[in-house]
Amino acid sequence: SVIGFSGTPYLEKAEKFKVVDSLSVGTAEITNIVYFYPLIDGVGNFLKRPIVKIADIADSSLIIEKGVREFLDTYKDTIYADGLTAKLGIYCGTIEKLEEVIYPLVSRIVTEYGLGTDVILKFHKGNKQYKMSADSQMQFDILDKSISKIRIILLVQIGKEGWDCRSLTG
Repeated sequence: SVIGFSGTPYLEKAEKFKVVDSLSVGTAEITNIVYFYPLIDGVGNFLKRPIVKIADIADSSLIIEKGVREFLDTYKDTIYADGLTAKLGIYCGTIEKLEEVIYPLVSRIVTEYGLGTDVILKFHKGNKQYKMSADSQMQFDILDKSISKIRIILLVQIGKEGWDCRSLTG
């Protein structure tokens, strides 16, 4: 499993830094944030208190099931001071795996917990077999608004870097 809490913003073009006369380094990350407000401080000063767990099972479906159940047991009724609900992000390797394996599994679990499947957002850019839902971009864009009812976000190739979702809890 990979855990990442990066919300580092990026510039449109790289900033150049002179290391020595013959060497410069360029980066598109906003350096003031990296230097003056390190990620660890940002994590420690808001919602996120990372807890790393090691799974002793190799079956990814069982790992996901355990993680979703633990998230719902712990955060199902959590609403933060600004009205945001706690959210769980699950990164899926492919659209097919999301649609055929992960979504049915997560749907079954949320139903067992008394939630509707409308709390799950499938967010990917689509392919020939699976099109992106018409309102999924809008749902993704309002995740950090109190009107969002999404609790679990299933992602493929989206939300890895530069995605800042304050209510992302797991």
